[in-house]
Parts: sequence; structure tokens; C-alpha cells
Amino acid sequence: MYKLTVKLKQHTPLIHFQHEQHGATLRATELKPKLDRFLIEKLGITNGNIPKKYEDWFISTDKMALDYKVRIIAEKVDEKWIGFVSKNDKIRNKINDKDLLTGTAYFADNDKLKKGKFSECKKGLTFTKITCYFLSFNSNLINEIANVVSDFFILTNLGSRTSKGFGSFTVEKIEEKSIVYSTTDISSVLKNHYACVYLSDNKLTDLSDVNRIYQILKSGINKTPSSLEKYLWSGFKIDWEKYVVMEDLVQNINNPEERDYTKSRKYKFARAVLGLAGSYNYPPNHHHSQVETVTIKHVPQKKDEDTIERMQSPIFFKIIDKAIYLCANKTYQAIENKVFKFSSEMDKVGIEMKTINNFDIKDFLEKHLSKNWTQL
Repeated sequence: MYKLTVKLKQHTPLIHFQHEQHGATLRATELKPKLDRFLIEKLGITNGNIPKKYEDWFISTDKMALDYKVRIIAEKVDEKWIGFVSKNDKIRNKINDKDLLTGTAYFADNDKLKKGKFSECKKGLTFTKITCYFLSFNSNLINEIANVVSDFFILTNLGSRTSKGFGSFTVEKIEEKSIVYSTTDISSVLKNHYACVYLSDNKLTDLSDVNRIYQILKSGINKTPSSLEKYLWSGFKIDWEKYVVMEDLVQNINNPEERDYTKSRKYKFARAVLGLAGSYNYPPNHHHSQVETVTIKHVPQKKDEDTIERMQSPIFFKIIDKAIYLCANKTYQAIENKVFKFSSEMDKVGIEMKTINNFDIKDFLEKHLSKNWTQL
């Protein structure tokens, strides 16, 4: 059996759902399928058509699984709860500041933390001395892994909230050869994969900066309009759906001004181009005393149109040695000019609206990223 030894360096915490288990580390069950897809793409294999010279590289050509195993050994050096717990929350005295990571783009466990349901919460884990062993009877396959593994880890984060910078690793050593990356090396790999790449200055360094930047771009902060909202209104006189949904589904319950906005040139489901979620929460106000959850569902207009349930953000953050790389692709094109229905428990009939069309993420970022960013 042939073995490849790869040592990794961790740059941001890995969100792990089995953090309480002894020996919890990077999961081979996540790493291998992602590396398999990366390798298969690099080999130019598409639609399951495997050239004969690569057939013995696969365990199963049906499952498109390559014939190697991964073993990972690491020492856990730090673990933190992730979320926001205010000083007024009763549970605050049970969580030390050093055990809490706040201000990041992971907030799924906020309510559980405040209620003290720690066993249901994930943690952000940091490791040292991380070693991956790749094992196979196929020497050519092992050699190919050695060729691509550095690029793979530059382009890939692991765990949860990967697009927001969590779970960032790079290769530190392959066998006995140390791997040193320059900014040019990293940008070259990223630019071969993404439509545009930006690098932050030294004022932006961590996951809280990533969260703040993304909020500014997509949703806005403290009632300040988002960059996306400003971009669409100033350039195209398009207003996004937030205000229509608030007025029609949250304030004027069961009595909206309009049910069908699909032909509207002004109102569009704009936020979807930067990532589609299954619902949005509207906080309590003088119209409603509780959080109002609005559900979002794609409404196919053709018989052969696939249903879209979620779409990851086209913006991906990679943090390496406290430098933040913002990368963007055009995956949002799959969601453009589609019809979506917004409804709630209080108004199940809901309203319908289309997403925007011909969005240009390169133009958007060029006009709305701050001076802290340099395009590579």
C-alpha cells in the first residue's frame, strides 16, 4: 500500500457537531468526498464518463468514489461556543469570555446557548499538529493527490459555514517538503476558480470582519441600506423585496396591496442572488409582538424546471494567516428571473415575486467594496 503524508495548518475554527466526542477532528467523511470531486474535475471526467486509464482509480464507477482512504490525526488545543450571549442573559455567568466566539456569521445556536442547552450546540474547534494520511494500492492515484492537495485546501473550507471563512486550512508540508505560499501563489489558485478575487488590508483579519463585511453587502447594518440595495436602486431603479414582504405579509396580514409582483419592474426578490435561504425572520414591532417567519419557496413555471430550495452565496471567504480573500463566482445565474412565493403562518396565500436578472457581481463588488480591499 502507498501512503502520502500531508501536514496542515489551521487558520480559522472548524465548526464541529461532534465536538464532545473524544478525538473529534476533521472528518474524513467530509474531506474525502470533497477531495474526490476536486480530483475528478481536475482529471476532466464529466457525466460519469470515466476514461479506461482511470477505471482502476475508482472503488465504484457508479458512486464516483476514488479508491483511497484518509486517516486524520490532530491535537485539539481550543474549543469555543459560537454565538451572541448578552451580559443580561441569565446563562452569561456560566460562559467565560475566553470560551465564547462572538460576532461571526454563525448564529444558529444563539437561542440554545441563552437557554443553557449546551449539549445541542456546536463548537468551534482549533487543532495543532494536524496530519492527514492518504492510503491506496494505486501509486498513480497517490501521486495525483500529492499534485492537487495544496490547491484543494486553498479552495476548500471544512465544517459548517464554510463560505463565511470557518474551517480554513492550508497544506504546511507534503512528506518532508515544506510548502510556503506567497500572496501571488494563493491568488493564482483562487483566480483560476473564481470570477473575481479581492484581498483585504491588515485592518480586516478575522471572522467577525467577514460577518460585518457580508452584512454590509447583503442585508445592511442598523437600518442602514445594504450595498446590494443601493446598487440596484441607483443603477437600475429596482427595489428589493424586504419592504414589500414587511408591508404585505407582516403588517397588513391577509390584506396585502398586491399578491402578484411577478410582472413588476420595480420590486424584485433581490437578496437571492447573494444566497437563498428557506425563510427570513422579521423581528417584533408595533404591528406584531413576536418574530414573524416568512417562508420562501420556488414556484417553477415550466414542467421541466427543477425546483430550487437553497443556494449558497456566490461569495466565498478564505482566511490565510489573518489575510482575508473575498472570492466570487456566478452561481447566482441559476436563480435569475425565477418566481418565488413568500408566505407565513398568518398569511398562507402569500405573494409572488421574481428574482432579478442579468446581475453582474464583478461590477457590484467593484463599486461597493470599501477601500480596505484590493482586486487581485
